[in-house]
Amino acid sequence: MTAPDLPVSVTPLAAILQRGRWRLTDLHADPNPALYVFTRGQGRVFVDGKTRGLTGPCYLYIPARATTRFAFPVQVFGTKLSLAPEIAAALPQTAFLLRNPTGAVQADLAWMQARIETEGRAGSEDAPAALTACGTLLALEIARLHRQDGAPLWASSKSERLVAEFMGLIEADLCDRPAAQPSVAGYADRLGITPTHLTRVCQSVAGTGASALLQDRLLSEARWRLADTPSPVHQIADALGYGSAAYFARSYGAKMGQPPSADRLALRRG
Repeated sequence: MTAPDLPVSVTPLAAILQRGRWRLTDLHADPNPALYVFTRGQGRVFVDGKTRGLTGPCYLYIPARATTRFAFPVQVFGTKLSLAPEIAAALPQTAFLLRNPTGAVQADLAWMQARIETEGRAGSEDAPAALTACGTLLALEIARLHRQDGAPLWASSKSERLVAEFMGLIEADLCDRPAAQPSVAGYADRLGITPTHLTRVCQSVAGTGASALLQDRLLSEARWRLADTPSPVHQIADALGYGSAAYFARSYGAKMGQPPSADRLALRRG
């Protein structure tokens, strides 16, 4: 049974960064909920339009399909726990950050994480059941800490919720090929606002306009597909709603520094 098939899987951040720093620093959205445990280091995280600082030790929960991007100006240490949806059911449907945990809390959660890692390595017939039990206990404890912490929702203002909804529509389209080429005007219409208002709100909340956010997400998704799927470049362009493979190649090259085909070779060489 491979890690993605397990109810909980643990991956050191160093292992993810070694596969490609862009896997954390580009905009992306995991299909499963994730708990990030940062033990040391500093950085920033963008989730659905809003950015917050990170200083270890801290715990960051991100729901499935939330648009995410990290920035690590210094070396960071920690792990990522990918959770099955049934385990994350005890957790809120929003991202949250638990800062400054006590030594006792860190010890308890470290013990739970160690049990998960041990069961994952064991590979026994009852490992999935044991991992489900350990993962559920961990999720319940994190949920309790979140309630006790009383931290505000990740998107607490009306503007932040609007940007989060905009990013959610983009992610929904990436899961199910968009009916038409994605555009700020199209998303604004679906949100019941004008493109100018959407751009203004994105600039206020995320520090960049709606068009830049949209293109950044589409091109980062293209990079994931170039690295991890055998799909030809023209099929990736079509699946992302680009009407022209040539336009897609120009846009990709301008953002990533080289054309899609060349970047695919570089990504796969590591």
